[in-house]
Amino acid sequence: MCRDRIADLNRRKINKVVFLLLERYHESHGFGCFPWIREGTSTPYYTFHCIPVLGREGRSVHPADATYRASLTIYQDHAGLPAWDADEQLWHPEWEARELGSDEMLDWYEEHMGFQEYAAHHADVTTEWRDGYAAGAAGRHLLTWQVMGMVSSALGAVLSADVDLTDGTGPAGTITVWCDCFSFRLDATANHGEVNLWERHVAGATPRELAQELVDRVGGPRPIGQPLDRASHPSWWTM
Repeated sequence: MCRDRIADLNRRKINKVVFLLLERYHESHGFGCFPWIREGTSTPYYTFHCIPVLGREGRSVHPADATYRASLTIYQDHAGLPAWDADEQLWHPEWEARELGSDEMLDWYEEHMGFQEYAAHHADVTTEWRDGYAAGAAGRHLLTWQVMGMVSSALGAVLSADVDLTDGTGPAGTITVWCDCFSFRLDATANHGEVNLWERHVAGATPRELAQELVDRVGGPRPIGQPLDRASHPSWWTM
């Protein structure tokens, strides 16, 4: 298998690893994930941030600034951590050498990221978060990320959100994340409320089925990086 094909397969698994990290740290420690593209570049990142810590700041801050030096930022499009967040540029040593399992990718990220250290430093607010988190809210949050990740991987599209919408002071659902022509809110709704992922899931639809329905609306999966012809789907850009 050629290196490009191996890298493509591993790239598509990053979204699953993000979901697994949120599954481990969202409800218990208040971690969220913020997808963004660095200004002046085309480099897409995921920055994990502690929602109650941002809220305590009382102002709108970029999660990458709030968590700086905590090694909580990863690339969306390859397995690594940027030097500006992790002291040195880190790459998974076998990123292009062989197909990696999701569990071993998860272990590698856990080894090099600072979740435990950051949570320990902010133990007071993470305890308050855990004690006061509304029952059922985690399920909606995680379902949204699971579906978003599957759609992103299928379409080869990066995720992005507006920085001024995530100052940590409002409910998680106030953050809108864009994936190609789709918008998601972390209360498990999509496209400005037109699609209620949570209601569909409670009624029996699996995350994979929900993601497939969205992907089918834009013509099915396509290779990584292939853009969507917006003119072919004008309704999705006007909602």
